[in-house]
Amino acid sequence: MILILMAFLTANLGFGAEVIPSVALYLNDKKGAFSFTFDDGFRHQVENTLEILDPLGIKGTFFLIPYYIEDSERSWNMATWPRVKKIEAKGHEIGTHGSIQIKLHEASEAVLEEQINGSWDLLRQKGGLRSVSYAAPGGSRINDLVEAKIREHHYFIRNEQFLPRARIMGYGRTEFREWDDLNMREIIKAAMAAGEWVIPYVHAIVEGYSPFKSKAEFRIHCEWLKSIEGELWIAPMGTVGRYVLERDAAALTVIEQTVHSLTMRLSHSLADKEIFNVPLTVVIPVTGVVKASVVQKGNPEAKVNVCADKILLNILPNGAKVMVEWE
Repeated sequence: MILILMAFLTANLGFGAEVIPSVALYLNDKKGAFSFTFDDGFRHQVENTLEILDPLGIKGTFFLIPYYIEDSERSWNMATWPRVKKIEAKGHEIGTHGSIQIKLHEASEAVLEEQINGSWDLLRQKGGLRSVSYAAPGGSRINDLVEAKIREHHYFIRNEQFLPRARIMGYGRTEFREWDDLNMREIIKAAMAAGEWVIPYVHAIVEGYSPFKSKAEFRIHCEWLKSIEGELWIAPMGTVGRYVLERDAAALTVIEQTVHSLTMRLSHSLADKEIFNVPLTVVIPVTGVVKASVVQKGNPEAKVNVCADKILLNILPNGAKVMVEWE
């Protein structure tokens, strides 16, 4: 993040120093981020997943194989296009996934075009969705050609190499992985302490590849995640990814300060304003504040929250002038 400070102090601030705002690591100044991702889009596994996530209000990313939905021999076992639209309408993200039958690093450019961009186009045409997140099929390596082809339409690749501060891990049980809820809780706590972004990938809740012992086991874990939501930002991969890229390309300019106010502009340098349009959290380190309000000037989604030692201001990084007043 680029931080530009042009502060014009009109009075002694009463705090012994100039107030210097900053953009938070994650939304609402949460310690860490967490993004559930679910692979393949098999109908019964999608329903098993939503049965647990939706009552808790947890939103995840579903990586679908569009060609399977279109394949007459496979479509019976896949989430339908109408169902996909309803999932997205509930606030979940739909991402692009590929068939495990094709290893991307071994494929020609023509096959990559069909598998990656063709899949993206199917999501757009059949689902009315613009996918921004991609998960490579198992066994595929992401070389330069594969990465270039993915980035023609996608901004976020589920791979630690391409996602800042990401910790990606498999959930569920296989012959080589014995998933354990209590152990995973400790891993997530450590990740939060380090300011990391945890991205689990799940193939099955029950009766499939790498399932949990039961729906109850997965539900208990999700309930625990919900219980720490005050410190952990739980959101789809593309949502967190948008915030992270905006944050890293942000310019925060302080225009004027007084004892009880701060006027600023927040913008980012990313070109795709249609995709990169999520609010960022500005942290204003002041204490003893009873209440605060925002004078909205071209930032209609501005929201303010008063904490014990700071004010949190969520605003779109659209370059509009925003004034915060407090008492």
